[in-house]
Amino acid sequence: MRPIICDHGLMRRINRVRILNLLRLRDSLSRIELTRETGLDGKTVTNLTQELLAKRLIISDGYETSSGGRRPELLRLNSNLKHTIGIYLDPDKIIGVLVDLRGNILKEEIFSLFKISKRKYILSGIKKITQSLIACTTRSRLLGLGFVFPGIIDRDKETIIQSSNLPVLEGIRIKEYFRKNFSLPIEIEDSSRAMALGEKWFGRAQGIDNFVFIELGVGIGCAILSRSQLHYGVSLSAGELGHTVVDINGPRCRCGHKGCLETVASSRKILEKISGKGRKEAQKIIADAGYYIGVGVSNLVNLLNPSHLIIGGIGGELSLVGETLFKAIDRAMKKYTVSSSYNAVQVIPAALGEKGGALGAATLILKKVFELKELE
Repeated sequence: MRPIICDHGLMRRINRVRILNLLRLRDSLSRIELTRETGLDGKTVTNLTQELLAKRLIISDGYETSSGGRRPELLRLNSNLKHTIGIYLDPDKIIGVLVDLRGNILKEEIFSLFKISKRKYILSGIKKITQSLIACTTRSRLLGLGFVFPGIIDRDKETIIQSSNLPVLEGIRIKEYFRKNFSLPIEIEDSSRAMALGEKWFGRAQGIDNFVFIELGVGIGCAILSRSQLHYGVSLSAGELGHTVVDINGPRCRCGHKGCLETVASSRKILEKISGKGRKEAQKIIADAGYYIGVGVSNLVNLLNPSHLIIGGIGGELSLVGETLFKAIDRAMKKYTVSSSYNAVQVIPAALGEKGGALGAATLILKKVFELKELE
């Protein structure tokens, strides 16, 4: 039998990251509380926190009220020590944020796009926003940049290979573009998956391990998280909910098929239909779209049996009619979902709103920091 080799250096690093993550989620904790929540012995926690204090990754936050004896010192994450940039490319606009280690937005920039925006114009907007956000921090503080967009990437070639809503970007080596212009660590991701990560870290999905995130925007996408891990599929295209067929006789989609969910229930389609309509007619259009979404979502719930369905990406005027949309979604789900799965799933709105994409982009860098390597 082979002896079990214990890498003490690795275990020490893992335990430091555990402490950092606990302090990321809480305002402050004492060493006694950290000992209880990590299961480590007091001496180990003291040594690890001393190391983190020396690196200024955590700082003192005063002392607890005394109940007799020495007052325990409170520790908190030094969230302003490092910053991250997140950029979300939506078909209608580019949103960029500069955030600290807790996801607090320190600066936000928006650049408007048009339906016929050319590649050069889009890239100039990305460059302008990135430069503006970099100017709000220092290079020594900046950990990197996360970039998200609606589409599919070739991760090996770092190339955008498909984007139904922004086809002018297909073929661009997006990581190379950022490295060439800004010399920053860069992570890229599909918008739905990034939004799901944002909700997992800073929104409604904190503490939830198995959920499906639905992005209702110009396109309709979804992200599947199982045991807190994103599911990509063999060709990295898992989650194309908007291109599932809900009406075989429906209008032709930009993907080339007929009756895709996106053709009847995307935010752009809904807004086009309700333009100039009275409130009653608009509510009917929204309810019909919600019902179609519910039909599509029912298939997901039947297949995956998630504990939560988180719906986000609803922007602009549609955010004002969320209740009508959610009621229609629920009505269809109740009709088409297996009762055991329907009763087990909770359908909730996302918390991060229109900033969810950009925060999700920033989370791509924060995730690497807190989960894969030391924050130093």
